[in-house]
Amino acid sequence: MSHDHDDFAVEPLPGLPAIPPQGETILWQGRPERGAVGRHVFHLRMIAVYFAILAAWRVVTVIADGAPLADAAITVAILAVLAVAATGLFALIARAIARTTVYTITTKRVVMRIGVALPVTLNLPFARIDGAALVRHGDDSGSIALTLAPGERIAYAVLWPHVRPWQMRQPSPMLRCIPDAEKVAGILAQAYAAAQPARVARSGAVEQAGASRPCRLQQAEERSMATTSTSRLPASNAFPRLPLYSAFALVMFSIAAVVFGLKTEIGTLRNPTTAPESIRDLSFAELAGDRISVRDARSGVELALIGPNEDGFIRGFLRGFGRERKLRDVAPDHAYRLILWNDGSLTLSDTATGQRVLLNAFGPTNAGALARFLEKRSATP
Repeated sequence: MSHDHDDFAVEPLPGLPAIPPQGETILWQGRPERGAVGRHVFHLRMIAVYFAILAAWRVVTVIADGAPLADAAITVAILAVLAVAATGLFALIARAIARTTVYTITTKRVVMRIGVALPVTLNLPFARIDGAALVRHGDDSGSIALTLAPGERIAYAVLWPHVRPWQMRQPSPMLRCIPDAEKVAGILAQAYAAAQPARVARSGAVEQAGASRPCRLQQAEERSMATTSTSRLPASNAFPRLPLYSAFALVMFSIAAVVFGLKTEIGTLRNPTTAPESIRDLSFAELAGDRISVRDARSGVELALIGPNEDGFIRGFLRGFGRERKLRDVAPDHAYRLILWNDGSLTLSDTATGQRVLLNAFGPTNAGALARFLEKRSATP
């Protein structure tokens, strides 16, 4: 195994805190595969699919709202940048994990040197291991979960990500995403059987398989190791499938419902067509003595002179619109458009920023403070 970029120069042997004692032999050493860690620990493909679904959802909602496709393009571009940043970050972490991890199997124990920022070496003698199970991935890699003997426990946070996912109460150390996992499992099975013959014999698997099919002795030993744990191990070490499938089904159903509503108009709520009954463009000028002059923006005719401490509602909305104009560096002399619609709603909009307020939402008294300026005006601006 290559030990390039090894930062643990103080180790007498890579991955081991000390030279194995006489009579103990190193059978295998290896590291996680960087790509497999990204796929099966950080689920990079799933992250990419998540961002793709978000992008598709944005395109559908933009089409449904009748907004310009340029809005969707901007959002998709932002999501693409976020997706690249997220997958890139997790890929770097996966690389660091693969670079700093060394798994070792000897004739007497399993040694795990793990940890990126805080290195830890775990010695797991076979006497502390009660079983093992191989979890195959879709590629050449796989993971080997070790079930600790009763009374043995290692904190989940110390082991992560070298631990069986989602098993918090009784964490199982795991040789994650190693290449040629089946071959390594065979090596571990043979070493375990040789070191713990009494425990293997109690299972009966070795003797039975050895008597009838000697060529399958290694596989039988692997099964005997897994006797106490296989029934509790899932076929995959991925995130629980049901929540993922449910979330994906919900998103797809939402997209299908929007498309169906657009095509058939079934279940689509539409506001009745409204038209303006009266429109007036207003300008507001602050005068000395905390007074405000309200004028018709087109004719310049003064409609009202608001004295100090009067019409607090008008002063309030002017402050709100004024802040938005300052943020956008808009001149304060642009007009405000007051519209009474044929459904009875009254709106005030800023012709400079496009900001609009439904005045009816503030109650009839506040709406009436502005509605008085529409009296005897036609709908033609």
